[in-house]
Amino acid sequence: MTTIHRNDIARNYLGMVQEKEKTDICWGYNQNVSRICVFDEEELHQQMKVWRTMALEGKIVIMNYNNMKKKTFDGKEWYILVVQPKELEDAPLDPVGTMLLGFMVSGYIYCFKNKKNRNDVAKWVMRKLDRGEKRNDCCICEYEIEGYGNNPDPVREDGRCCDKCNAEKVIPARIMEASER
Repeated sequence: MTTIHRNDIARNYLGMVQEKEKTDICWGYNQNVSRICVFDEEELHQQMKVWRTMALEGKIVIMNYNNMKKKTFDGKEWYILVVQPKELEDAPLDPVGTMLLGFMVSGYIYCFKNKKNRNDVAKWVMRKLDRGEKRNDCCICEYEIEGYGNNPDPVREDGRCCDKCNAEKVIPARIMEASER
């Protein structure tokens, strides 16, 4: 069992705040390395894809009532996003919440300086799930399709493809097919 000391978390937090770069969007406590980690836009997008997949599989949920504004001991305000496992008995208490923000919640806490960023992440991860809609995956890369998708012919005969696969695979295949005629 790992013991986490409040002073260690506080020092880690203060170091992160001093070294945080303008491109960093949010931060949270990484249980695997027992440190506060920051996410820039690319890293956050990768994490959002993981969360979205887990949300679609029914493994996690982002509850709006947990998303609030809190202050750390140094007076900085943060917009909180809590990612919780569906089975709360599987959820740890995040030390950032208990030691820096003054509230306890089961799950993983991510802190954003910008409210819009926090809200956009929560909406994207949980979109349509409250209405029971199913995921629409690309028949080529198997990632989720934004919007209606595209006809994948001649690469695939059935299904729909995402815009990226359409631009990178389907259209070049159509051009190649047309030039061979």
